[in-house]
Amino acid sequence: MTITKDNYRDIVWDEKISNEDYFAFYDSLEFEEQVAFLRFLLETYPDYDDNWMDSYFEIADTWRQENTWERLIEFSDFVREKSPINYKKNFNYLIEEPTLYAVFYKDIEKVKIRFSETISQHVEAIDLSLPSVFNILSTDAYFKDYTKEVAEKVWKTLAESDRLIGDPSYNYTAYLYCDFLEAAFKQIQTGESVDWEAFKTNVERINFKHVNTFSKLPNLNIAIENRTFRTNPTYRDEKLAVLFVDMLYEVHTTQGLPVYWLYRTWSDLRQYLWKKKETTSQKNWFGFTPKMLNDFKHNLRGSQEGIFIAIWTFPYIFDYLLKKQYVDEEQFSRLMKYYQYARRDVFRTSNQDLWKYKALYDWHKPAYISAEEFEQEKQLVLESTECTREEAYEKTQTYLDALPVLPSYVTPPKEPSLLDKIMTDRPSNTAPILSGSGVIPKFRKKKPKKKKHKDNRKQGSKKERK
Repeated sequence: MTITKDNYRDIVWDEKISNEDYFAFYDSLEFEEQVAFLRFLLETYPDYDDNWMDSYFEIADTWRQENTWERLIEFSDFVREKSPINYKKNFNYLIEEPTLYAVFYKDIEKVKIRFSETISQHVEAIDLSLPSVFNILSTDAYFKDYTKEVAEKVWKTLAESDRLIGDPSYNYTAYLYCDFLEAAFKQIQTGESVDWEAFKTNVERINFKHVNTFSKLPNLNIAIENRTFRTNPTYRDEKLAVLFVDMLYEVHTTQGLPVYWLYRTWSDLRQYLWKKKETTSQKNWFGFTPKMLNDFKHNLRGSQEGIFIAIWTFPYIFDYLLKKQYVDEEQFSRLMKYYQYARRDVFRTSNQDLWKYKALYDWHKPAYISAEEFEQEKQLVLESTECTREEAYEKTQTYLDALPVLPSYVTPPKEPSLLDKIMTDRPSNTAPILSGSGVIPKFRKKKPKKKKHKDNRKQGSKKERK
């Protein structure tokens, strides 16, 4: 079948049209003609979904590169309104940036409309639009009530689903738990008595446990004997549990940071940084090396947005440790230089997405960064919606190049090559294996594969596409 610009509106688009015919016609069109064709197809044939998403990905990427966010968002709204069948099938790929764009402009009505399909299909969205948007919402106090509403709507189904593995409800129940804590902290601050029995009932409803230490706030006794703390794991765990409670209360009530991100980031530190064996032999258990921090960054789990926010929350916890004298000024300065290296690396790779993190610059400035640098960075974030991909990269790189040069010791050691690892792992008295020609065999580089989306659902549960 020959499909042309003159006859495609008169053709019945159904399964009889082969992929080859579809793509031959689509590739013959100019960019704006491709957009018009997809709009026709979606509005006129809402059941036809063989190939249009592949075409949309190419179009959407062009709009991102050119910084025509409004066109990308308008197209997503068009699909939702004119082709609801297709929208329901493919919402995960249409919903994230339009919703976050509405978050950027604090348009809560548009946020609710654009995010509604994710909430109604949150099991399908568990690896894509749900965590990415929820993470950003949870950083912004303006959306606090709505974020709580989302968490309440999704957590129970996620917890009870037999299609999911692990604990997919955790971040949403953790948010509700931290919301209960924030309410209790506010009461403690104002001198009101907290109904801890009601608190216990609330947290048990979402499968969390009440921690008795909270009832002792704001005057916790945290006397730590340094040597015992470093060498005795049981003693250390007991003290860290109390320290954790005090940190949540102190940083939230003095800096206004969301308890949820303090909670998540402390948990990440315990799992991926402070659990390292090297820390037990260090003078200060809370210290870390550049390599440990680099490993921490790469071991973080979750969406790109969640990793970015956890890295940004990191220094607030060390501000607390400095204030409470668990690290001294000299060590804090050194650790924050390590941190700045890792942070710049994350900032560089997120250049065109910086606008998503606007709410982080409504948080109080952490101690390590100057007011001038903080304001420069904020402007870079606010202006990133106006940049093409190339402009965003250049602006970010120019900003980072103008920052003070960090000492060489903050750079983590380079990872050894594959050959280095093989030679290191071999016994020292064993000669390397040589090829027949007497030359160490070369390792051919594999052609990079397109990164596939990692699905959290169990095998066999995914709907097969035709």
